[in-house]
Amino acid sequence: MCLAKIWYKSETQLTGYGLNENLTMLAQGTKAIYLGNALLGVAGFEFAYDYVVNLMGEHGCQPSDDRRWCVLLDEHGYVFYSNQKDISYEDYLEDPINKGKHISQWFGGINRVSQRAMALLVEKRFYIK
Repeated sequence: MCLAKIWYKSETQLTGYGLNENLTMLAQGTKAIYLGNALLGVAGFEFAYDYVVNLMGEHGCQPSDDRRWCVLLDEHGYVFYSNQKDISYEDYLEDPINKGKHISQWFGGINRVSQRAMALLVEKRFYIK
């Protein structure tokens, strides 16, 4: 995941997380395309991160849901989306490790629950060590 920021000309806009900020994030998705062992090319696209936030909300994982903790992991087990409260794009871009609220962190290292969940995902072969 590669994130970039876009500054809005207006003062603020409501983000997917419900905060008024004057910036948003762009995410990029890429996939290498192989034929056998030969790399044919790489396909990808860039999209507003708010799209992911809104899409996850449509599937029952809206931000600030106190009933459930939802995360979307990338192919390496890093958190791409979290519905944790008060996620600020500005805070994330300033200090992703301490202010990112799990975004871009390895899922198995967040807490004991995520550590056990990651162990089960490895055991079921969704991920490999």
